[in-house]
Amino acid sequence: MTDKKVRELETQKQKRFSLLKKKEAAKAKNTFLSPHKRFQEILKNILPHIGTDEEKVIQAEVLLALKLEGIVGENLTKSDTKLIRIIKETILVDANKKEEALLVAERLRR
Repeated sequence: MTDKKVRELETQKQKRFSLLKKKEAAKAKNTFLSPHKRFQEILKNILPHIGTDEEKVIQAEVLLALKLEGIVGENLTKSDTKLIRIIKETILVDANKKEEALLVAERLRR
């Protein structure tokens, strides 16, 4: 191999390595957000699709929290659905919890 060809290969290798490092850094930035920050970012993105129905907003918050904590998986089972419904109803019947949950969503909408 000629010196010129070796230099070209080294330059290509450095560019690929640099690009890989940038991709890894971007992925790490998203992965290492605090759980609370991830919750806020995801909820902020889905709230416009949910609307303002209080029950739906609270259900979305509950589902998201359980998913981020790994309590429920990608596919919801009957017991997962029951758990989400029980938590949602518990929040809805307690005026303070309901107000707090809706306040979280309202802050993120601004």
